[in-house]
Amino acid sequence: MQDYEGPLRLLNFVTVHAALTPGLPVPTVIGEVALAPDLVEEVLIDVGSEDELRLGMALEPVWQPGKAQSDGTWVFRAPAAEVAS
Repeated sequence: MQDYEGPLRLLNFVTVHAALTPGLPVPTVIGEVALAPDLVEEVLIDVGSEDELRLGMALEPVWQPGKAQSDGTWVFRAPAAEVAS
């Protein structure tokens, strides 16, 4: 296991307009980030529109609790400092 050493950089992104899995809200933005060397993962990006994104921008993982205590998911957001700029 390796600790998170953010920021993680956005490699690619797309807005999905079809419910690909149960519970996935649409539209939603999905992107790719490099979690570690040679490890790229598709992630949910918490953003109003892909117009707010740019390739290479920093993203941070944020735990988003679900309805039940055992539910939840990781979403990725731009750090507050990057949103402000």
